[in-house]
Amino acid sequence: MPHPARGIQCGQAWLQARGEAARVAPPRRRSTASAPSSRWPQQKPSGPRPSRIGDQPGEIGDALHKVNLGARPAIALTAGKNHACALLDDGSVKCWGSAENGQLGNGGPTPWLYIGDSPNELGENLKPVALGTAHTATAIAAGEQSTCAVLEDRISVKCWGNGFDGELGNGSNAIIGDNPGEMGDALPIVPLE
Repeated sequence: MPHPARGIQCGQAWLQARGEAARVAPPRRRSTASAPSSRWPQQKPSGPRPSRIGDQPGEIGDALHKVNLGARPAIALTAGKNHACALLDDGSVKCWGSAENGQLGNGGPTPWLYIGDSPNELGENLKPVALGTAHTATAIAAGEQSTCAVLEDRISVKCWGNGFDGELGNGSNAIIGDNPGEMGDALPIVPLE
């Protein structure tokens, strides 16, 4: 069993999970307007491309910023293309990064669809993914724009995010996790049998 990591270092986590240099997006300005009516933002923020962390001397180790997950320690970590999730010691899951296709499972859009690039979005302010009444996770895995959790019975799985190619295993190609009412008890268990 992996041992808990209280302050996961973001670049290091990306290196371990992706096997390459980490990409950390620069802060984005949030819109003060209400969220767009469609699933997609009206306009993506412009600016410099994300910087790479870990490809130059002095960028790893003590130089990395720690990801604040709150009071509970992480026991596992997974990363997709533009998001990451941690499995905490109590079986809860917290995800941050791009929520463009529901892969964070936060059940609702934010103005620019990014969590973790502005103050006060992480730590205790980052709410766990709603897996359903009395459900906890024992393992997590991320795809490019989706996330799955093995539940406490170790045979049930729930997935959310981009289902365009069937990766959610629920028989549809819908995006799940980006609108209210799609997570928790409404999130189906993947029929593996």
